[in-house]
Amino acid sequence: MEQIKRAGIPVLVFDRFNTLEDVYGNIRKLGKTLGRAQAAESLIRQCEDRVSVLQKRLQGVIPRRVIAPSSYHYLAGLETTFQDLRDHAGAINVAGEAGLRGHSPTPTEALMRWSVDYLVLSDTGARDKLTTLRKHPSFGMLPATQMGRVVWIPEALLSSVTHRRIRGYEMMAQQLYPELFR
Repeated sequence: MEQIKRAGIPVLVFDRFNTLEDVYGNIRKLGKTLGRAQAAESLIRQCEDRVSVLQKRLQGVIPRRVIAPSSYHYLAGLETTFQDLRDHAGAINVAGEAGLRGHSPTPTEALMRWSVDYLVLSDTGARDKLTTLRKHPSFGMLPATQMGRVVWIPEALLSSVTHRRIRGYEMMAQQLYPELFR
């Protein structure tokens, strides 16, 4: 990157993206840099409208308890894009509730005591992921794993760092609370 800067090429760095507010800040920064501040604000208003509609629909739900295990059996805790996804989809991130931060190794013994309603998994290689979790000594003991209670989210939305993550919020909420979307 230093070579690019020395060549006089403008560099714009986005280093915050865990929350939707971070995304809005990035959109504003990009809009200002490109001379498109008004277009950036218009996009943000559209996003806010979609989020508002979703929040109204989810008002009063009893939050479902979820975890998002990775292929390497890490869990997404607080300060992750998954926490933001959960924040907007009417769920409780059980790993975050237990105090895990970032992407943390699974506390296997504690996991077996957690109350988990649903697993949230990327739909890439979906069948294999659930099979692998069912064979895992700790994940396999969770009723959500045994019963196949899974929210499937496209990988690009599960870890999105852009405004497109709102579609992930909607997909997660639709799968957790299908009765609200009929």
